[in-house]
Amino acid sequence: DASIKGKTGGGQWPAIEAKFGCDDGLIENPETEKRLEDMDFKGYFTTGAKRDFSSMEFGLTQFKTKPDAGMFSGNLKVVNFLEPDIQLQLDSEFNLDFIAKFFNLTNLKDLTGSVALEMNFHDIIDLNNPEHSIEKLNESYYTRLNIRNVGFKSGNFHLPIKNLNLNAEMQGHEALIRQFSVSVGKSTVKAAGKISDLPAILHHSNLPVKFDLSIESNLLDLAELTYSDSLKTSGINDQIRNLKINASFLSSAQALTESAYLPEGEFILHDLQGRFAQYPHALHDIKGDFFIRKNDLQIKDFSGAIDGSDWHFSGNLSRYELFMDSALSGQAEAQFDLRSNLLRLEDLFSYAGENYVPEDYRHELFKKLELHGSTTFNVHKKTIKSIDAKLDNLSCSMLVHKSRFERFSGRMQYENEHIQVQKFWGKIGRSDFLVDATYYTGKDPATRKRDNTFYLKSNYLDLDELLAYNPPPKTTKAEPD
Repeated sequence: DASIKGKTGGGQWPAIEAKFGCDDGLIENPETEKRLEDMDFKGYFTTGAKRDFSSMEFGLTQFKTKPDAGMFSGNLKVVNFLEPDIQLQLDSEFNLDFIAKFFNLTNLKDLTGSVALEMNFHDIIDLNNPEHSIEKLNESYYTRLNIRNVGFKSGNFHLPIKNLNLNAEMQGHEALIRQFSVSVGKSTVKAAGKISDLPAILHHSNLPVKFDLSIESNLLDLAELTYSDSLKTSGINDQIRNLKINASFLSSAQALTESAYLPEGEFILHDLQGRFAQYPHALHDIKGDFFIRKNDLQIKDFSGAIDGSDWHFSGNLSRYELFMDSALSGQAEAQFDLRSNLLRLEDLFSYAGENYVPEDYRHELFKKLELHGSTTFNVHKKTIKSIDAKLDNLSCSMLVHKSRFERFSGRMQYENEHIQVQKFWGKIGRSDFLVDATYYTGKDPATRKRDNTFYLKSNYLDLDELLAYNPPPKTTKAEPD
């Protein structure tokens, strides 16, 4: 049903008022045999008061249809065809087979579950400068996506995806993932998150954006997830239990979408904890604050604990892009600072039932550890050609060996399979030493530039103190005072 009223007169267009509608409609395409069933709608069109594109208005109300894609209902209104003000309210439930075809997911099989979408959309689009729209105008959005019990098998992955659920909502500019969960083999993951300004990202504006993410997993079977059918082996033969991650990322939409290498911004790790099966130690209270800039990575503070051991690490890496772009060459510089109140070697270097520390030091505890240094990398097409490392200070106390390391410092250079140690100085208890050394790591005599040498100088060596060691009983652990 349709009716049109109009009259000619001033203005670019004649004055037009049109109404149209359809009840229980049916459209068939004989070539594709596709149908739109139970199609109902009402609509209107007007040229408006000015009778030009700026005052035109189009509306589609009480729209309902049932195509192959699923079920749809909603309302649409468009005002001002020059800078369209679009308002859309849409409720839909998608056919999973249609989604697979739409995204060309031809390798998905045994699809189950449902996908529902509810959307209220309001935006004003400047067709000449669409990227400026979000900076000038106040849009409002509401979208809710509900994915329930979706499962499928993929030809690209050896494990089926089961019980995929997602409840996501967008209100105003904020996008909220209220609940996400999925099972893959024996592994399960739950997550929740928030994006402060999703339209800013879509419009590539320079507005600030914050991401919040939390992840939990009772079990991540890395051996099962990384298993290769062709190699008949796992990439990582381990499991993680009781994993918890809570993190945030602060950036701008433009920096996030247009950064040449890593997304620029501040990454905050609020908490990370978990336990590996092969690494018999609990990771807990792990936090960090990381800054990613155009040519610079900064670790403001990365701290945590492994069983009874703790650490605080900070550092900086300039020109990190040299390790990511094969077209670049140059020098990258790193500075690092490590502090620890207590480090147990058996907490750090045992894995899969093996302890990789020499037996005399397996139960050693380092107290009040301080380590500071810097390293320069000469990088050519993502390959490190030379390393120049400087140790400014290494100091700590050993509780089992009853000795103290004081003010260790020195320089080590590596280039073309040659290692050179210069002025490596330190003090252990009452003993001190100064070492210079060179060593060729290659096998071709033609490329060897210098002989292997070792030079040691000491003002005082207390061999009784250095070699005195009474290991604790095997049934006990050394404890700090």
